[in-house]
Amino acid sequence: MPPKLIVGDRQSGRTIDLIKAAAEAELKGHTCYIVCHSHEEAHRIARIAELMELNIGFPLTYEEFIHRQYSGTNIDKFYIDNLHKLLVRMCPVDIDTVVW
Repeated sequence: MPPKLIVGDRQSGRTIDLIKAAAEAELKGHTCYIVCHSHEEAHRIARIAELMELNIGFPLTYEEFIHRQYSGTNIDKFYIDNLHKLLVRMCPVDIDTVVW
């Protein structure tokens, strides 16, 4: 089954929706992490979740995700923030089209 897609313009609440989805999975007993582009963004996401009183694991950066620098093998789900930025980080050539 393909992952769910959260689509919207910048500043439309996509990351907040992602935080809510991760928190909901955590409530169901899943171990999951949001993956984002930087340490600063990880701290920002963690602060937003805290202000919303939602429990999520501390987010990972793309680099930590790509190099598998996360602890534990019992991770159930990843939630990727700004997939386009992750693809750009992984590929130095413009990606024109993707198929899921």
